Amino acid sequence: MANDVVRDARSRQRLLASAALLALGVVLGACAPEVEYPIDGEGGGGGNLGLSNQCVELEATAERVLSSCVGCHEATRPSIQGMLDNGQLVPGSSASSPAMGQLANMPPNNPTSAEDVSAVTAWVDGCSGNYGGVQQVDCSALLATTENTLSGCVGCHATRLNVPGMILNGQLVPGDSGASPTMARLGGMPPNNPTSPENVLAVTQWVNFCAPDYAVAVQQRCSELTTVAESVFSSCGGCHEATRPSIAAMLQNGQLLPGNAAGSPTMAQLANMPPNNPTPADQVAAATDWVNFCAVGY
Repeated sequence: MANDVVRDARSRQRLLASAALLALGVVLGACAPEVEYPIDGEGGGGGNLGLSNQCVELEATAERVLSSCVGCHEATRPSIQGMLDNGQLVPGSSASSPAMGQLANMPPNNPTSAEDVSAVTAWVDGCSGNYGGVQQVDCSALLATTENTLSGCVGCHATRLNVPGMILNGQLVPGDSGASPTMARLGGMPPNNPTSPENVLAVTQWVNFCAPDYAVAVQQRCSELTTVAESVFSSCGGCHEATRPSIAAMLQNGQLLPGNAAGSPTMAQLANMPPNNPTPADQVAAATDWVNFCAVGY
């Protein structure tokens, strides 16, 4: 039963990611943020491959340590699931978890060791959102907050174009907010109106607990879009060899601007080229999505 719940949750998350890619294409097509060329040609954003095994070990420690709370705090700390449900444990934020505030001094006659406190802290921060193989957070709501929060990065940071782009260029590392460059500064940005603690927590939760499945959907979608883009743009070389000999060259010379299809010179003419056989509308749409969301990882 738990496995079915997990599969359903992951399927929903991947569908949400695909829908987000399509929906964001409309939004970004209407604005033209200033961008630079991608700084991470390999794409990155693969996540912490050892995180799952690590979480299994940390969860076992958390079960052992937190089970001792029940004897004295049965009303508020009856079980890990109970503590997740009632807010005593906040997925992704040990600092905001009341149960963690006293852990180092409990139980009074035999305080929790520093090693165990460290393990439980790591579990709350990086693993608790998927406790027992069941999603403990609302990835749909967290994604909405993440997109809204990180949209403020676009104006000042050419490497933070949109959520898919930040995954592809390594600014967001799925499953590991601590290794995500964007997260290191989020609480203090933008300088004149810093991100609220609530939104920082929401983005942290999304990166740690939801982004791995989202990243799979992004990679799959970008693989499909790349195939279309390579086919479409390969026809440019015949008439525009000097400026459009290849996708790589167009990314280097500014004919294609990652994250900014609306500002890319090649895209402005694509629908009418070549003159004797204009690019079909569905291929123009796919190429537009590729420039906006996938070109940064090409």
